[in-house]
Parts: sequence; C-alpha cells; structure tokens
Amino acid sequence: PISIQVSKSPKSRSQRKQQPEPETEYIFLKSSTDKREAYIGEQITVEFLLYTQVSINDLSISQKPQGIGFWKEELQSPRSPKFRLREQEGVRYNVASLGKIALFPTETGQLTLDPMVVNATVSSRSINRMPTFDDFRFGDPFSIFPQTERIRLESEPIELTIHPLPLDGRPVNYSQAVGQFSLSTYIDSSEVEVNKAVTFKVELKGSGNLNLIEISEPDFPVGVEIFDRKRPLFDRDVFRDDFTGVKRWEYIIMPRRSGLFIVPEMELAYFNPAENSWKVARSKPLRLNVELGSGISSGIGGSRDVFQLDQDIRYIRTSPVMFRPIRQEMIPSLIWWLTAVGALFFILPGTVRLIKGDGESRRREGRSRTALRRSRRELKRITSFDDYTTVSEVVTAYVADKFGLPSAVLDMDSVNALLTGIVDDEKRKELGEILTACSEGRFSPGEAQDSAVELAGTVTDILISLEEEL
Repeated sequence: PISIQVSKSPKSRSQRKQQPEPETEYIFLKSSTDKREAYIGEQITVEFLLYTQVSINDLSISQKPQGIGFWKEELQSPRSPKFRLREQEGVRYNVASLGKIALFPTETGQLTLDPMVVNATVSSRSINRMPTFDDFRFGDPFSIFPQTERIRLESEPIELTIHPLPLDGRPVNYSQAVGQFSLSTYIDSSEVEVNKAVTFKVELKGSGNLNLIEISEPDFPVGVEIFDRKRPLFDRDVFRDDFTGVKRWEYIIMPRRSGLFIVPEMELAYFNPAENSWKVARSKPLRLNVELGSGISSGIGGSRDVFQLDQDIRYIRTSPVMFRPIRQEMIPSLIWWLTAVGALFFILPGTVRLIKGDGESRRREGRSRTALRRSRRELKRITSFDDYTTVSEVVTAYVADKFGLPSAVLDMDSVNALLTGIVDDEKRKELGEILTACSEGRFSPGEAQDSAVELAGTVTDILISLEEEL
C-alpha cells in the first residue's frame, strides 16, 4: 500500500516579501552620549544620528529632547543634514547628525532625557526591487512607479545617573562651578584723576558650566564707588564639542579721592571632574593710581594731616604781649583799613565766582554745540537700514556730553531718568520709544517697524528741539 502525507504548502516567495518589514531596518534615529554617569554640573554631550538606506524627500524635527533637572546648550544644529557612509552591525547606512547638545545636570539621582522626534517623507521600500507578477495581480499596478511614505521616528530615551560633588576638600566659597577655568582682571587705565570713570573687567575662561557661574562682587577699596555693572557677556568657541569660551563682567567705577588704590585678587573655587579634585582660580591684584584733577582738593587727608595734640592748636601769638597806650590819631586810620579789607573780602569772592561761572558757562555751551554738531554728522552717515546700533549710540553719547558723563555708563533707563523733569515729557517719551525700537531692531530684526535711516531722521529733529531746553 502507498501512504500519502498531506501538509500545508509553504508561503510563496511573493507572499513572504509582502510581509511588512520593521522601519528600523532601513531607517532609524539613534542617540549617543559620551557618558552615562556624571557629577552634578558636569557636561554630558549627546548627539542624535539618523541612519537610512532609503532616499529622504523631507525631514523635520517635531520635538527636541527635553528633560527635567538639566541646563541644556546647543553645540551643533545643522540646517541641512550631511550624510556619510557608515557600517552598523554589518549593514551599510547613510548617516547624518541632526544635532549635538551639552547637558549640565542641576539635580542628583536618576535623570531621563526624553527622545527626539523626527517626521520624514521617504521613498517607498518597494521601489528598490523589481516588480513581480503578484504586484499586478494582487497589488497596486502603479506601484512600479516611485511612491513616498510619511514616517515618524523617535530616538531612545537616555537614562543618566548624577552624583553629588564630593565634600572632602570643598572650599567655603564654592560657587557651583564645574570644569576647568582661569580667572583674570583688568583696568583700562592704571593712572586716572579723581571723579573720572574707569572700566574694571573680570574675565573667566575655560570649559564647563560657564552660563551657570556667577562671581561675587569685587572687594573695591574705600574711596572707589561702583557706578554701574553691565550684564555679563559670553563668547563661545563654536569649534569645540566642550562648552568652552570666555565670560566677561564689566564694572564702571569712579575714585572719589586721590591716592594709590589696590584692588585685591579675586577667587573662583571650582570642581575639576577630569582630575576629581577641587581647584581655585585666582586673579592678580591691580594697582590704581588716582591723582587730583584741576580745581579739586583732596577730601581725605593723608598721614601728614595728623599732628600731635600740642601742635594741633594754632595759637595766634605765643610770645609775651606788650601793652601800650592807644593814641587818638590811630583810631580813624585803623577803622578805615578794617573797612577797606572787609569790603575787599566781601567783593572778591563774588567777582571770582562770576568770572569762573562765565567761563564754565561758555565751556558748557561750547560742549553742547559740539555734541549736537557731532551727533548730526554721525546720523547723516547712516545709510544702512539695519544700523540701529549707531542710532542708539548717538543718542546716549549726546545725552552723556550734555551731563558730562561717560557714554559707557548710560542705557535706556538712565537716559530717561536724566531727562525727566528737564525736557518736555512728550519729547522724552518719543526718545525712549526710539531707543526701544533700536533694541528691537538689533535683537529682533523681524519686529522692527521703522528702518534705522528713518529713525536717524527723527532723532535729528528731536535733538535740535532738545538743544533749546538743555
């Protein structure tokens, strides 16, 4: 007898190929990090890479990675991805970087960085093979032509372990700085006169959480007044993956008396994760020699003004007094001389003040005319529609010249405060609106309604009208 065994037939080759393949086999998004454990405040670098074996027609990032407990800084954000060939687990892909960020943990414990989400339009997988008979019999007969597919890609979330900084050796004046730093201080002039402005600069260089670092106020000596502190500026080195750069603080200071002042050194305590140790960056002390200007007397005496008690009382006469009879003929002469001297002392100060006042008035009037003439000349030179910086600088320089102040210490608020109660409120408000428009034009060009050339013409008219009031 013949026995026959019947079994299910295997799936055809075309049926096997019709089964959907996971997208990650031909396109996926991957995140990579340089470390999974770090100290609080230590930089963690994360890069997002797109792997693909198909053509991409459109690509957009719909969600950037977010996370609680981080300070985030963008290191690279390419506008158009550049692909290069790379092998992943024996498979060749075209790989492009979609961005690189620096994370600075602000909390300890287990932290999670959320995934990046990307939307892409890619060529259909079916166009990469020859059509079969089943494509015409069971599928879309037009599938032999190129088709596109809209897909959504997500990177894997990143789990990080953040440790607190070690307590052993921690300085008392620690300021949350983590990285490698150097500290320097500068004065734009070491020789200056009393009541003249000087710029004091603090410069912090290095790699680390620079944007999170704030320095303590410099310990200026008695007799030096802090006039203004500018907002810190940061210049980043864009050619390095480490968050590296220079952070600068500027102070406008004025010495109020003469003498030699020593600005002491400044310190910044920080933790160096590369060496796993605490460090202190120090600047050098600075010397500032202040001299009396013309017409200024020292308000605080030096060591020579201190006398012994028995010499501090200035007696009119120390020798024995000899008395003699008063003669009648001396009385009229003495009275006449006393009257003449008294009249001279009464008239002379007023005359001196009048002469000095006229001279100062003439000098002030000359400075005023020069300030207006210089301002009008600078405004006429403005030909670029986006030169808002020059317009703003001309306004502050004009007001500074009027009040005898350095233009570096003035901003929009101080200009408004100086003009309040002196000029017409409508003109003052109009000038403030122009300074606001200049700030918008510099930092938000798309929101500026008037060009710099138009604002320059308006400023010229306002300054001419202000000349009569100031």
